[in-house]
Amino acid sequence: YTFNTYMQTLSNNFVSSRLLTNTMINSDNSFTDPIYYVASEPLTFDHDVTFTNCTIYCAYTDYNDIDNTQWTVEPGYTITFENCTIKSGCPDRMWKGIVIEGNNSATQSTSTHGMVDIKQSSVIADAMVALKSVEGGIIKANNSEFRNNQCDLYFDEYGNKHTQTVVRGNTFITLDGGLNDHTIHPKNHIHMNAVNGIAIKSNTFRNENIDADISKWGTGIYSYSSGYVVSPRVLSGSN
Repeated sequence: YTFNTYMQTLSNNFVSSRLLTNTMINSDNSFTDPIYYVASEPLTFDHDVTFTNCTIYCAYTDYNDIDNTQWTVEPGYTITFENCTIKSGCPDRMWKGIVIEGNNSATQSTSTHGMVDIKQSSVIADAMVALKSVEGGIIKANNSEFRNNQCDLYFDEYGNKHTQTVVRGNTFITLDGGLNDHTIHPKNHIHMNAVNGIAIKSNTFRNENIDADISKWGTGIYSYSSGYVVSPRVLSGSN
């Protein structure tokens, strides 16, 4: 029983005690430990959950199917991130991202739609699609950072107006060196497909990977058959 074996055992025990599984998230609604690891299984949130001051490592072990790294928020429930970082636990792998389910036949409401509320300098990194709104799933993104994702926010077709969704004061950035998986490249920071009413206020879009071929830079905002309002940042001292 060597020292290395002992240290590996301690490491395994530490990870096990902070391993996010469906059983674990269903047993609590508040997570405040500084570090969590996500098990190799899709996570489904069917009650309100808040993460506070956490770093969460997704895809920290190898996987055969990236769908096993997806999180899903069901209609009527909310995940809140307060000063959290959610990122890949493997330096050369991406994770799927978070899908927020809504209800195409209902106007936006937290009682009928899932919601992700990300704020207080939180970060989502290394995802294929960081946050994906389906049938009007609500995204409230305030003063946070979306870093090195293939797509940051994806709004899929929704028959009603996005009255609750707000995208305010965030930084959308691709760093020098590109994404974790160098075989894929950024697409759109914000993608909108047949949606209406989204407010995009005082955000920053940056690409620092300028050595890449321009065709691989990606796009700031892409929209198809959509209505939305983009407001600029107001600098101190500006009129």
